[in-house]
Amino acid sequence: MTSRVSGLLSWVALVGTLLIVFIRTNARQAADVTGISSGGFGSAGFLGPAELVGLAAAGLLLLSIALLAAGKAPRSFWPAAGIVACLLALGGASAWLAADKFAAIIGWCDMTLGLCGGLVTMLTANDFRRRQFAFAFLVLLFAGFCAKGLYQRMVEIPDTIRFFNAHQNQNLRANGLTPGTLDARLFEARMNSKEVTGYFYLSDAFAEALTPLIVLAAAMSLALLSFYQEPTPKAEPSGRKNRPSSASAGSMPMPQRPLLLAGSITLVLVGMVVTLLTRSKGGLASSLICLVVLAMMMWKWRAFISRYRWRIYWAGLLTAAVLAAAVLAYGLTTGSLPTKSLKFRWQYWCGAAPIIAAHPWLGVGLNNFGQYYTEYKLPSAPEDVKNPHSIFIRAAAEMGIPAGVLLVGLFAGAFALVFKQTEDIDDLSLASLSPINGALFIVAAWGVRLALVASTPMLDAILAVIYGAVSFAGYWVGATAFKVTSPSGRRFLMFALAIGCAGMLLYDQVNMALLTGPAAMLLAVILVLVVAPTAPQMNENRSFAPITLSAVIVIVIAAGGVIGWLWIPLMRQNLPCDPRPVVREYEASIKTHDYANALAAANHALRLDPRSQTWLMRTIGLQIALGENPAANVHRLLSLNRADARFRIPLVENPHCGLSRAERLAQLRLALQLNSELPKNEVQRLSPQEVASVRAFIQRLTTSQ
Repeated sequence: MTSRVSGLLSWVALVGTLLIVFIRTNARQAADVTGISSGGFGSAGFLGPAELVGLAAAGLLLLSIALLAAGKAPRSFWPAAGIVACLLALGGASAWLAADKFAAIIGWCDMTLGLCGGLVTMLTANDFRRRQFAFAFLVLLFAGFCAKGLYQRMVEIPDTIRFFNAHQNQNLRANGLTPGTLDARLFEARMNSKEVTGYFYLSDAFAEALTPLIVLAAAMSLALLSFYQEPTPKAEPSGRKNRPSSASAGSMPMPQRPLLLAGSITLVLVGMVVTLLTRSKGGLASSLICLVVLAMMMWKWRAFISRYRWRIYWAGLLTAAVLAAAVLAYGLTTGSLPTKSLKFRWQYWCGAAPIIAAHPWLGVGLNNFGQYYTEYKLPSAPEDVKNPHSIFIRAAAEMGIPAGVLLVGLFAGAFALVFKQTEDIDDLSLASLSPINGALFIVAAWGVRLALVASTPMLDAILAVIYGAVSFAGYWVGATAFKVTSPSGRRFLMFALAIGCAGMLLYDQVNMALLTGPAAMLLAVILVLVVAPTAPQMNENRSFAPITLSAVIVIVIAAGGVIGWLWIPLMRQNLPCDPRPVVREYEASIKTHDYANALAAANHALRLDPRSQTWLMRTIGLQIALGENPAANVHRLLSLNRADARFRIPLVENPHCGLSRAERLAQLRLALQLNSELPKNEVQRLSPQEVASVRAFIQRLTTSQ
């Protein structure tokens, strides 16, 4: 394979991967891809399950192209690819055994997309221009985030809240909530506090994604100040004329220097403002910690860091292990953690521990943690969550302990490669990127994004133009700054990105869980960009057997994915194990009062997701309406939710619930006991009036013979 063909294929794979990153981070993903509230495919500006599966198939295709283009893969690629393959195998096996297979399949596809994006970046970001483009893309993304984050906080969220308040009941039902219930009141409170409609659907995820980008912009400012110098000319190769260096600061018009510096400083300041607007304390703390570390490790200390880099690396790993052990010891000793926020995290982790113990090898399946948490959570835990708010705990719970260990090894190896790199990133006298590249990329990215998730085409098109203009300015700043910064300055920028990734992982241990989702894919691409080899562009290297065989295998898998899956988002059909056709049948039957058919649909949904408490509640209600005995499903529901006081009361107070008087009394007394164990300041506690009502009902049951 010639170097020209190899380079072309590398560009196709890298640009395609970055297009997917752009789409994933600029189109919100429904919080619950399996729920009724996710709506149709790509509706209301959200990516649906079919789009995620289609993008995963596209990611596999791009990985196969990158393998063909690579010729000879770097040595570090093979262990990384091996760990990724094991993670995907474990995730696939856990999905096969999961209770909610549909949710697990979607989670597996989303994880595949992120991990394959990292591998593609590792194979293709191996020369100056592709590294420069990836770097410019990150600044482009950051500029768009800042613009869209400000617009969302100043315009979109207030408009959403006003519309929600004007059509409250309709909006609650659209989100699968019944007006007047506790869940509806909690949703309303979150909506009015501007928490629900954040970027990536969750504002915490947006704050986490901003962390490495803020650090990147800060490092760019420092690099322009400290490393704005003409690099030392390289010796001219024998027999060839040396082209003028594209990184020469002397050839750049002087007005560009203050523009670049002003642009990078503006990005830092606006990024911090947007982070503040997300109201994410963890995201703000992570960004500030990373900036402090960046300031303490100015690249003028690079000689010290280079000399003792392995000691610093092992000291960092040891510090992380000691901190984790200290948190664990404190929690086990006191039964909690110091602050209210950390107290909740401790409750999540305590609920995850028995899940891991019960399913140590393959876990419960991706996106299935919430199905098991209510069975194992502490009685004093008022919240029900979908994941344990830690990437490593989530991996162990949803894919098994081996997957958690492999994930630790993957990140440890990635950061080891960061410390292993000692060579500066030179430009090899290549021409700079043309601005037309950024413009074409933005047009293509927004075009695909609007085609997938457009809900109000005119407004989306106008916003795309605004965000596109801001993003292009970011692209110009990033591409030009990377070009004019000295080789040692470019290595400093990569080092800063590694610090930002470490900040994401630190924040992730108490808030998000970066196995799936747009922030997870962004982390994979950024971290692998840092450790990607800085080798020159491929020459006439021939592919050799291992990578050729790997490319063929991935091509076959990707082709199968295209044939079996990619048509789904194009044709808007249904995925296997998809509960939404059943949901539509159930809703249609409820509207026509055909309760027998509605019950059949509910039972079908339970076969697809046997641990769904929502469908169990609906099935019980329909059985009571049709005069059937729901005792078996009532017992099943009570066994799945052993620590929730509130839902028991309306369930067992119904005389047709199928339980004996003794069982009803036991459940009501248990509800009062569980309620007494909750913290007094939590909203899910029963009010004094509700407690009195339950006690009066217990008294009536006791006296009635």
